[in-house]
Amino acid sequence: MARMIDADTAHAVIGELARVISSLGIDDRGAFESARRRLDEHAVRAYTAETV
Repeated sequence: MARMIDADTAHAVIGELARVISSLGIDDRGAFESARRRLDEHAVRAYTAETV
């Protein structure tokens, strides 16, 4: 069973991934930002469903 994480944890993980991707020199901000938004939206939906 998958473990739910809260939105703050998701944001922290996404931020850390951004730092790692930056350090690798990968320059595809559009794709990264799109993925970040989808992860943020998923985390918010999961948190909302868990608290309702």
